[in-house]
Amino acid sequence: MAHQLNKGKIRDNALKALVRSNLFRHKMERKKKGKGSYNRQAAKKWRDGFEQPSRFDLYRYTDNRLSPPCPPPIPCR
Repeated sequence: MAHQLNKGKIRDNALKALVRSNLFRHKMERKKKGKGSYNRQAAKKWRDGFEQPSRFDLYRYTDNRLSPPCPPPIPCR
């Protein structure tokens, strides 16, 4: 059995130490549907796709001298 137990030196029983190691820990699986399936982190992730404008961009568009040129007005008929 080649498994790292991370328990130090085994003094008494090797099988008991193996069962008490992280290999035999309970693994909790999160539900995908139904009760208990709500994922708070996923609810926030939709905001990550939107980029926050930098402070420089906000300054550039508020100052008249540095603003980008406006398109020509559309003539009325």
